[in-house]
Amino acid sequence: MVAKDQIRTKSYRARKATYEEEIKEAKTQADYEIANQQLMYAEHRWNEQMRALATIGLTLLATTTNLFLDEPKHLFDIVRPPDEKAAGNGFYAGNLNVTGKLTKGSGSFKIDHPLDPANKYLSYSFVESPDMMNVYNGNITTDRHGLATVVLPDYFEALNQDFRYQLTVIGQFAQAIVKQEIENNRFTIKTNRSLVKVSWQVMGIRHDAYADA
Repeated sequence: MVAKDQIRTKSYRARKATYEEEIKEAKTQADYEIANQQLMYAEHRWNEQMRALATIGLTLLATTTNLFLDEPKHLFDIVRPPDEKAAGNGFYAGNLNVTGKLTKGSGSFKIDHPLDPANKYLSYSFVESPDMMNVYNGNITTDRHGLATVVLPDYFEALNQDFRYQLTVIGQFAQAIVKQEIENNRFTIKTNRSLVKVSWQVMGIRHDAYADA
């Protein structure tokens, strides 16, 4: 087994690799369990400390900094003073909660390609807006009178204002209008024919307490 003092000087990645190698080479069940526990503990410490950084709102330089933090005081070793800008690339594995506004130059998500997850990624950009906008959409079919009522979430009007509508008729030539605008978290669509499928989209500008602050 590797001495604790030697392990303590290594980065998180090196520790992880060391423990994984020990697991492979374990000759007894006891050695296997010890190495496995050390690996689980190292991963737990890393995740907990990264979450702590995000929670207290400090600048996070994640796994590419190649650091493993042994003591809580070392949390401040990988952040810069408030008047300095952090630079470089970072990688964070896990959930990240930010209390406050996140300002960025661009945004995207990257996932395994659904048709070839082993060899390809799927990368999409975010839809941006100058407003704090929420988008709701769906499909509905009008009744024999050409009417359909779209019911929105019960919090809709408490969260949104300044509504915008889009309607698209599907499967036939017909006209569709918003007959009754949003009231009591619902609106009514009217078509000039019966049983018309309509794809609808509603956008609203946030006006909750945080957005209005």
